[in-house]
Amino acid sequence: MKRTLHILFAALAAMILLPATMMAFPVGVHYSISDGTLTISGEGPMGDYPDYGKCPWYESIARGEDDVTEVTKIIIEEGITHIGDYAFEDAVDVTSVTLPSSLESIGEHAFAY
Repeated sequence: MKRTLHILFAALAAMILLPATMMAFPVGVHYSISDGTLTISGEGPMGDYPDYGKCPWYESIARGEDDVTEVTKIIIEEGITHIGDYAFEDAVDVTSVTLPSSLESIGEHAFAY
């Protein structure tokens, strides 16, 4: 019984300590960055992010203090049905966005600024 309580407590602590960005990205949806291109792939909706700067690729799309932006192109592949809130906010150097025909909705502030 004591061991079971320890395992349950550890699982609960891990869930509480997970960053919001990890929890917002659903299973089955993936991203990769290569040669200046951010690609979102998989099936279903992207998660919503609680505020700007909370998505896992934010540092790669937003111009930092050194004026370097890694990503200039975003590709959202077929199968993705929703772009999350604040997903690409501050992507000032992105010059190309490819959207899939499977897209059904775009979240709040997804492409703001």
